[in-house]
Amino acid sequence: MVDVWVERDGNNVSLSHLGPGELVGEMSSVDREPRSASATALSDCVVVEFNHEQIVKRIKSMDPVMRQIERLRATNTRITETFETVQDVVASQRHPLDVIDMDCLFDLRWETDIQNAVENDQFELYFQPIIDLASNHLAGFEALIRWNHPELGLISPGDFIPFAEETGLIADISRWCVKKTCSLAPEFQLSALFNRIHVDTLFLNVNISGQNICCEDFGQWIETVIVNSDCPQGMLKLEVTESSVLKNMDVAVQTLTRLQEIGVGIAMDDFGTGQSNLAYLNQLPISTLKIDQSFVTSRLDDLKNQQVVKLILGFANVLDVNVVAEGIETVNDLKYLQSMNCQYGQGFLFSRPLPLADALEFIRNWQSMIDLETCLVNVA
Repeated sequence: MVDVWVERDGNNVSLSHLGPGELVGEMSSVDREPRSASATALSDCVVVEFNHEQIVKRIKSMDPVMRQIERLRATNTRITETFETVQDVVASQRHPLDVIDMDCLFDLRWETDIQNAVENDQFELYFQPIIDLASNHLAGFEALIRWNHPELGLISPGDFIPFAEETGLIADISRWCVKKTCSLAPEFQLSALFNRIHVDTLFLNVNISGQNICCEDFGQWIETVIVNSDCPQGMLKLEVTESSVLKNMDVAVQTLTRLQEIGVGIAMDDFGTGQSNLAYLNQLPISTLKIDQSFVTSRLDDLKNQQVVKLILGFANVLDVNVVAEGIETVNDLKYLQSMNCQYGQGFLFSRPLPLADALEFIRNWQSMIDLETCLVNVA
């Protein structure tokens, strides 16, 4: 229970009582004006912290829930200005806008939780192996984020990543992933020394957002992170999507060129699902194309998918870049890609994404597959 009240002539005048599931907020966070009312918790409540910048961002994006907050502020002000006696206040009870859609509370809380996860290192990286399909040597890993929420448990990236993209928090998450991966790079390099026969010089792929690409100081920030983390030069690769690059080609080209100059590889992720064309690909300093798993996973028996894969491999040949096929799950997938001279592959056939300790163990124990059928043991 929460009592919302104002002070009039030295007395606390109650405006309304809020019960379970209802929301009351500090409205001065919206417009930085003096408070129009105060609230006293009469029982245990959940407190969600948010700041003025979060609110302004939502209002500017025309979020209907946040526009409701603006209307609530205005309505509260009009009501408190017209109250002249305690009797008027009590008789009025509360107005319909006292309770804001609970989606607003959920969104604000999740924003705060994501910010806390970034600041307090609550995310975790899993690593999926990438294999050289010609030699069957271990070539690298893709870093994939996981979030074990302290209260909600494991949250799928498919649930929180779209929300982070919508709110702009994805840029901070991407920077966290880059920084964490670079800090772990020496451990991967050390593990590889124990298996030189079957492990190539490893690279580590990290996904970054379009917001990062459009940030003019991102290249300088990456360089600083690499130096401070002792990440070997050439080990870090950043994965970008076609759609994120196309949003601002001029800045993207500038940022990616800067990254290439400091030895960071650039992989075009989910290639084939967007507006793929040589006109813009030729302008980008990319080193790798990644074939989206939608064309690969148990689908290479389909002639159309085979043609798409051939087309992408042809693009790569023209651009003189490598190709990674995602979503390899069967020996037939693998054999077909090898027959087409696809350089790299990743998927459940080799391994699911692994926590750090298991990834390092995978490096030490990986052996080139003489009999392709032995791959199947990794699928279980």
